[in-house]
Amino acid sequence: MEKSFAFLLLLVICSGCLGGKTESITTTTLQAKPDSAGISSPPPTDAQIQEVEMPDSEIAADSCVEACMRELAGGKDMRNGPCLSEQVIPDWVCDVAHSPREDVDNLPSNQCEAFGDGFAAHFVEVSPDCEILRVY
Repeated sequence: MEKSFAFLLLLVICSGCLGGKTESITTTTLQAKPDSAGISSPPPTDAQIQEVEMPDSEIAADSCVEACMRELAGGKDMRNGPCLSEQVIPDWVCDVAHSPREDVDNLPSNQCEAFGDGFAAHFVEVSPDCEILRVY
């Protein structure tokens, strides 16, 4: 009973951030739906919920943006389009580039060696502001 009340209180507090759909969420969350025979089943347990794996491209893109944000927060100058990671995840590099591309983006010193040497087959390019430009 205490958990239901605390959850309901949390939903009332956050009602503005849910776009006015608090009532339907509360009803769905707190009450099990009956099946065709009128029997209510409990919500699924953690063991019954299947995990969905993200594709490597999404993991690499997210990891690249995180790496970029860390470097920016640390004061790294991104104007030269540096390689941020030779292996942001296995087989993927993370590189900074410009859109449209600038001459500095094509300098070997600013590109990830692992991709050019064939050790990584994929890359993520982010802007100097950590916006995703290309995932390949």
